[in-house]
Amino acid sequence: MNLSIYFLFLFSIIQNNEPLSGSKWKLQVTPATADTLAFVSNDKAYHYSCEMKDNIDIVYAVHGDTLLLDEYESISMDDPTSGKEIVSKLKLVIIGDKLKPVYIAHKYADKFIEVDPKIYAKFGEFERVK
Repeated sequence: MNLSIYFLFLFSIIQNNEPLSGSKWKLQVTPATADTLAFVSNDKAYHYSCEMKDNIDIVYAVHGDTLLLDEYESISMDDPTSGKEIVSKLKLVIIGDKLKPVYIAHKYADKFIEVDPKIYAKFGEFERVK
């Protein structure tokens, strides 16, 4: 294991009393649909988007009470072997058993454009379910 990742993992345990690995979080988008975040290791996760009906790969890091996520998708939908690129960047604040989005940006024409905070604020926070 990379030494910096190891220290980041230890720091996240000290800050949050438990690692995110193995946890699952839900954001109720509508009464019938929800987005989920599932943390599968100490630096990888996936985001199920109910809007896209798809799982999106995530690489993440924890810095104190802040969670930084990079979402990856295929460079070419026509060629799945083309590799992946970062398409969204998210910043969430860890508040107990909740993850509050404080920054979301999506890639358009090779630059990241921040989503209006009013849009994601109306959905609330991810709540821990596992």
